[in-house]
Amino acid sequence: MIKHSKILVIDDHQTNVLLMKKILEKNDYEVFSFTSCKNIINEVMQISPSLILLDIMMPEIDGIEFLQMLKNSVHTKHIPVIIVSAKTDTNSIDKSMELGAVDFIKKPVSIVYLLNAIDKILHKNTH
Repeated sequence: MIKHSKILVIDDHQTNVLLMKKILEKNDYEVFSFTSCKNIINEVMQISPSLILLDIMMPEIDGIEFLQMLKNSVHTKHIPVIIVSAKTDTNSIDKSMELGAVDFIKKPVSIVYLLNAIDKILHKNTH
């Protein structure tokens, strides 16, 4: 497992953010978090995370729109994004994958699946 990688968690529910943070930090990841996608693109560039975990259902700018913003920016398009959402209709999954998400994890999250997905993505990006 690639340790000490920076993971950015974006979810509008503070409980979800705290849960993800606890799980990831326990597994030696450095975690940054936001509860909104509004006006954070510069912070994302400064943090330069190895991976982003992104919820779809967000206020103001939803996760799909933010994913598109990330993938349209030369500074952030290389960052792998895993969508972590309770919005699991086929259209949301298809749109996420079309826009460049590397995985789609349904809530409630399987911790084992999440950690395996993260490990696979980070391991792949270091070789």
